Amino acid sequence: MTNLIQEGSKVILYLGYNNLHVIKVKTNEVYQTKFGALKHNDLVGKEFGSKIMCTKGYIHALSVIPELWTLALPHRTQILYMADISLILLELDIKPGSVVIEAGTGSGSLSHSIIRSLRPNGHLYTFEFHELRSTLARNEFEEHGLSQFVTAQHRDVLSTNGFEEISTVECLRRVHEFRYQHRSKINFTADQKQKAKIDTHSNKREPNDDDVDENDDEEKTPNKKRKNDSETTAKNQPRETESMLTAIGPLVMPGHTGYLTFAYLKQN
Repeated sequence: MTNLIQEGSKVILYLGYNNLHVIKVKTNEVYQTKFGALKHNDLVGKEFGSKIMCTKGYIHALSVIPELWTLALPHRTQILYMADISLILLELDIKPGSVVIEAGTGSGSLSHSIIRSLRPNGHLYTFEFHELRSTLARNEFEEHGLSQFVTAQHRDVLSTNGFEEISTVECLRRVHEFRYQHRSKINFTADQKQKAKIDTHSNKREPNDDDVDENDDEEKTPNKKRKNDSETTAKNQPRETESMLTAIGPLVMPGHTGYLTFAYLKQN
């Protein structure tokens, strides 16, 4: 993949924190930003990561990598962010050569990270029951140069022949090879009710003493003596206080997380 921006390249424009925009470079097109007009022609031939001058300031033209795509992509569904994605890739041990099945392409946030992890000789089979979402995701994979690593299908995996595009012969051939190796799957649920339904079908071990943080009891047991001391101090010794603004939280906290349920094939 070339590091130069060309006609038809997908570019992520960085205008500031939490202010990213995605454009497709087209000759003679103009994109309006808060820093003024950005001419597409000014992008052609520049390296990704370059500072591009506008009429009232400048922006940075960045390439499409999974971390940035997750922040800038057009939302068609709720998406997973890097906090969850990184854990999924770790727990499922996705690496170059892995073959991964994803049920629910959605907006393609997780898909892009999976593809990067399994390249150059792995493959992702991703399924989406919503036809438009499946088509848009397939187009994005092609625009980002990922088509050879992913097969995106419009299909409900819960229906009959949901996985017919995947070679059953290949699966059977690999059964014996991977029989005693660690096999796993991941389920993402957005709320606790969905998680509870999944947990009823899982063998969950009860937490033991080793699972409990030794500081839990201290945190849960109120310190009455300390509380009384502070009340006495407040009553008998008035204190002059001075307020100072040192930090302010963001008006909008980006991110969405849920419950990750991992299941592993039991080894004999």
